Amino acid sequence: MSDKNNPTISDIRFTFIWRTKNKTKALTVPIKSRIVELLLRDCQEIGYENLGGVVGSSYVKISVLANTNHSPQYVAQKFKGGTSNILRNEFPELLETVDNKSLWESGYLCVTDEEKCKDMIGRYLE
Repeated sequence: MSDKNNPTISDIRFTFIWRTKNKTKALTVPIKSRIVELLLRDCQEIGYENLGGVVGSSYVKISVLANTNHSPQYVAQKFKGGTSNILRNEFPELLETVDNKSLWESGYLCVTDEEKCKDMIGRYLE
């Protein structure tokens, strides 16, 4: 991936996974659809290519083709922070089922080689 303002060329693939607070199975079909829309918007805003993902009932997994302008921590915060605030406003039932302050757990998992990290991903989602 190349940025017109930065002649550096990179091919950095990140897979981010994060869970709902207390692993609550609160992500219904309409919420999942909205998460996908929001993540596509966020990828476009920060110049990342969305390589696909999965939204389960209690977790989100997204793979992106990144550039060197942002740290994984910045991207995770962008994805989690942006989706949490909007979803809690649009779906008030989340306030009852998850948490008034945060939809997501504070941590996340970020790997660069999903195939080599399948065991780690499985343990994180348990």
